Amino acid sequence: MGPIEARLSIAGSQLVLRLASDHAHGPLNAGASLLRERLSGVGLVLSELAIQDNAAESSPAS
Repeated sequence: MGPIEARLSIAGSQLVLRLASDHAHGPLNAGASLLRERLSGVGLVLSELAIQDNAAESSPAS
């Protein structure tokens, strides 16, 4: 998958997670439901999940 940049903000039990990667956008999106479920299991609510595809942003426009 390569490197993944993660930024977390927690307020009480609310978690905001922002992920950025060059090549892992699809797998990260595919695992979002499982991530929410596992976080819920430890008492955290994933109130926002943003996944950014850095490779798509750095591609030259045609």
